[in-house]
Amino acid sequence: MDKALNADLISTFKKLQSPKGAHTSMHCRYHRNFGHKIKQCQTLKDKIEELIQVDHLHKFIQSMNKSSQRSPQRELGLQE
Repeated sequence: MDKALNADLISTFKKLQSPKGAHTSMHCRYHRNFGHKIKQCQTLKDKIEELIQVDHLHKFIQSMNKSSQRSPQRELGLQE
């Protein structure tokens, strides 16, 4: 996430109100609220997939292939 934010590929949401009853132990840095962890954030995963499809993550994928066979989502810290 930090790599994508620093590269100006993804911007975070304006801080949203957390859903009622949201688990405060689960924080999403993309949505900037509670309720799910960033690693489970489907909206962010969809955004990353969109960036992959239009080849905006090419430099991340290229460097990733040199170092390991990790997925772009894992490289950006969204998967364990």
